[in-house]
Amino acid sequence: METSMPAEDPPQTGLVAARDPPVDLEAWRRMFWICGGCPLRRYGSAGDGGYLLCDLQDRNSTMTPAYSYGIDGRDDWGQEVAARTGARLFQFDCFNTTGTECRSQDMMCPPTKFRAECLGVPGCSFDLPSGSLQEHFWRNHVRGFHPSAVADRSLLLKADIEGFEWDVFATAEPQLLRKFSQIVVEFHFPFLRIPIPESFHVVHQKALKNLLSLFVVVHVHPNPICRDPELGTCIEVTFAEPRLVNRHSCRPPRANHLDERSVDEENLDLWSIFREP
Repeated sequence: METSMPAEDPPQTGLVAARDPPVDLEAWRRMFWICGGCPLRRYGSAGDGGYLLCDLQDRNSTMTPAYSYGIDGRDDWGQEVAARTGARLFQFDCFNTTGTECRSQDMMCPPTKFRAECLGVPGCSFDLPSGSLQEHFWRNHVRGFHPSAVADRSLLLKADIEGFEWDVFATAEPQLLRKFSQIVVEFHFPFLRIPIPESFHVVHQKALKNLLSLFVVVHVHPNPICRDPELGTCIEVTFAEPRLVNRHSCRPPRANHLDERSVDEENLDLWSIFREP
């Protein structure tokens, strides 16, 4: 997690003019509801840095790259995904530029490529090279494979980029997102409990709608380490392409037993984050 640069502070809602109505919290929370299931498996560490995906065991992904953004010197998720699938692993972090060493004791260390680059959008100010998701994709791909020739639904992506994820996915081109089979995002300040102004929420909603047009939410988990001041400041969400998912009526997220190892509170009530206003 790129801890060197905090996400933007929540807006001072009390200073917003009355003509700027608050967002519909109930409708916003429903965008995070679980709308399908798949056999889930945890990849990465038992605590912060581990994420759930639809099981990759049966994937024939020898040449499938995995992109891991915001590793902060450690990438247990990317290393386990790559080791178990044979995927080429691309790692990125522009605040902690030391890269990472393979810590695996029971799996062969996968081939990796680390770049000290930021994932953002035009207008972001970084001291190191940065680019949009499209620009990263064109610069970083398996040698011998032209990016435009990469098959749809063949890539994996994890993004923990300290608040820049909203702009990144709000502006990502659908034809690029379609290249990915699963995407895991840690959303910072999703404002699930605060009735923030609707105008401030435009980018947030656009990012979710962009992802939901091509993927199904299969897992949601509040990161217990990220809290300002309460649980729910950061939400980890797993999006899977529809062919991997058994669709069902959308329902509020519930705690998963695979998350128990990463929860530092005995009685975490996941539903409380998605409670009705």
